Parts: sequence; C-alpha cells; structure tokens
Amino acid sequence: AGSSDNSTNIALLGFGGPGHEGPYLTDTIIILSIEPDTGKAAMLSVPRDLYVETKNFGGVKINAVYALALQKKQDAGELIKQTLGDIFGIPIHYYVMVDFEGFVRLIDEVGGVDVFVDTSFTDIQFPDKNFQMQTVSFEKGLRHMDGITALQFARSRHGNAGEGSDFARARRQQKILLAMKDKLISSNLIVRPDKIQKIVEILGDTISTDMELWEAVKLGELGRTIDQANITQKVLDDSPTGELYATTGIDG
Repeated sequence: AGSSDNSTNIALLGFGGPGHEGPYLTDTIIILSIEPDTGKAAMLSVPRDLYVETKNFGGVKINAVYALALQKKQDAGELIKQTLGDIFGIPIHYYVMVDFEGFVRLIDEVGGVDVFVDTSFTDIQFPDKNFQMQTVSFEKGLRHMDGITALQFARSRHGNAGEGSDFARARRQQKILLAMKDKLISSNLIVRPDKIQKIVEILGDTISTDMELWEAVKLGELGRTIDQANITQKVLDDSPTGELYATTGIDG
C-alpha cells in the first residue's frame, strides 16, 4: 500500500446519503494512520464543524468540502484528502467513504459487533427516516449491536450523561471501528480476498474508495498484527486542554 515516512494514512468518512438531511456532508471524519514497521496505529477524529480555508470554496466547515466538490463535479475524494493533508501536514494516501445504509449492511454482514458502553445515556432527539425525532438509549456494559443499533450509537449527539456532543460521538465512533476490527479478525474475514470482494459487492454504491482490493487485503493482513494496546486514539475537542476553540461564523 502507498506509504510515506513509514506510515499509511487513510481518511475514513461517513455520510447520510440519499434520503437524509445534508446527504453528502461528511459528518464522520477519522484519520487512520498505520505504521507497518512498528506495528502501531493511530486514530484521530476530526470534528465535522472544524472551520477550514479551502482553495476551491473559501472558508467552510470541513464536513461540507466533499459535498461542495460533488456539486461542482470535482474529484471529491481527492479534495477531502488534500484538505486533511494540508491541515495536519501529512499525506493522506487513501479515502474510504461509507453512507449510513452501507454502514448498517456492513455490520450486519459480519454478524454484528460487541461494544462496551462506558456510560448509560438516552437521546430523545435522534433523527428517524421521516425527519422526525425518536428516542434511543444505551445501558452501560458490553453490548452486542446489529447494524441499526451500532449506527444509532455512532450517530447520537444529543444524549444526556455527558454524551451530548460531537466529541462524545467521535469517541463512540472509534469504539465501533475497533469492535469491527476485532470482529473481522475473529472471523478471519480480514485476510480472505473472496470474503472482502463479497462485502464490496454487497455494499455496491454505498461505499466509495480509491483503494484497490489488493491494497485493502494487504492492510487487512497488517491490521491483524496490530494489538489494540498499540493503537493511539485521539479526538480533537475544545476542552480546556483541547486543541480547538469555539467561535461563531459569519453565517451564524
């Protein structure tokens, strides 16, 4: 896989897709960095409301870059890679974009995932398919989640008990990804090109990437060797010790 400075950097992107409000806004943005030589990896969650200056669209929230590029019929995947690369000063070698439907189907295809819920919480403002609100809740402890449940856990951002922010949501999204890694490894799917090909076929147009199948298989084989203790997890936030500060844009 294409690597530089002993690391392969991948932009993992999630969006609603057709039938959702703001269908092509990338409301999940995670940079995954893997060091093949050291067996280490890092996950960095980038908040969707991060203000960025772009050459193409001026100052915008980062979650709008992909959508604006699609509107202008530009190479949206390449532009989001360039934008993230400019912000963090690293090359982004690949992107993987999955919409909500693809996320649900992927989780269900592998038989669900096991996730430890750190804090019990309830969100009474979770959006449903009819642009209305519904209530979702999660109890503390190890939970087996199907696709819909995992999506609700990953998307909720109006929960109580300290779970009502994009930053809390970002931490939960990283949990889902690590649980997915564990499931793929335990089922040996991650090293079987035929199984990976089947998943890609099932997902169809709900997933987009510039990664070739052989590259995905190679990274999958590498992923098996990385212990979770060697995965650094980071969420950019505006806490007193965080890297960001909150402000109001000219659009309010």
